[in-house]
Amino acid sequence: HHHHSTTTTTTVTMNVPSRYELLRTMDHDTSSFTQGLEIDPGSGVIYEGTGLYGQSRLRKLDLKTGQPVWTSEYMDKKYFGEGITIIHQPGGQDKLLQLTWRERTAFVYSLPDMKLIKTFEYTTETNQGWGAAYNAATNQIVISDGSAWLMFWDAESFEEVRRVRVHLAKKPIKHLNEIDMYKGDLLANVWFQDRILRIDLESGNVKEVYEFSGLWPKDDRPKEADCFNGIAVDHERDTVYLTGKLWPKVYEVRLIAPP
Repeated sequence: HHHHSTTTTTTVTMNVPSRYELLRTMDHDTSSFTQGLEIDPGSGVIYEGTGLYGQSRLRKLDLKTGQPVWTSEYMDKKYFGEGITIIHQPGGQDKLLQLTWRERTAFVYSLPDMKLIKTFEYTTETNQGWGAAYNAATNQIVISDGSAWLMFWDAESFEEVRRVRVHLAKKPIKHLNEIDMYKGDLLANVWFQDRILRIDLESGNVKEVYEFSGLWPKDDRPKEADCFNGIAVDHERDTVYLTGKLWPKVYEVRLIAPP
């Protein structure tokens, strides 16, 4: 049987989901419709952007306890808050970018004082804003919009540079939601799926699929709980914080790459 062992291996790797280790859980505000989650390195803070019209706001959560240490005013009720990302530019002003769902409007705040410094309009494949992730290596911001496409914006001008379509085994994967950088790749939630994709940003190819259906099984969830969404990578500790919209917990996990 040796002559087809190679093909067997390829199939198996595609089908065996990558694993994770659950390190700890913290409480999460069940009124937070989580759209963006990101760690500000060295600050001990997780930034969270929440959605829903009239309930959208930004928060700083203590990395050790998950408790809010700062909460913004609610956004104007015509805006539905979406993904956020922190733009770190060496020698420059650290900034936080916040997208909106269907309003085609982005807001930029200075860090850590969270003063609004810029507002701009944008377009995407669907003309919606879902997730945002700053890639320091290219000084670009990766944007998801609920389609299978990722947009790349220059982090200075916020102009689109390129877009790439995400695919797994040649099939486009749509509904890409919250995103964060991870070891040069992109981690992405998929809307209403309990899994996270690891995406190669050059090609859009899905390299790994992490299965999280056992993290908080669907059968255990009350109907109020919305979908699995929110990825904050702690690059210093090599762990990832995960939650969901209106979920009662934040989970810190370590991803285990396939052998």
